[in-house]
Amino acid sequence: MDENRRHERFDVSVDIKVIQTDGTVTLGVTRNFSDGGALIQVELDPAPEIGTPMQLQIHDPESAFQRPVLRARVVRVSSEGIAFELLLD
Repeated sequence: MDENRRHERFDVSVDIKVIQTDGTVTLGVTRNFSDGGALIQVELDPAPEIGTPMQLQIHDPESAFQRPVLRARVVRVSSEGIAFELLLD
């Protein structure tokens, strides 16, 4: 585990929408989540470049409530998934 992390990470599996800048939506699953980011297992082809802006939204089709859309950017792409930094205002 990277000791330079500012936020504690929690292993949690949540269905999530990964929304690209062109509006393409791909479903993925979180591997872990923190106040500052998330590692998401998602198949994006081609793989995004570091720094690519995207949006993330919890996918819960059974809920009557619209989930917030979070701004994020790609910080790492690996065999484990895509790591996103959350861009909080």
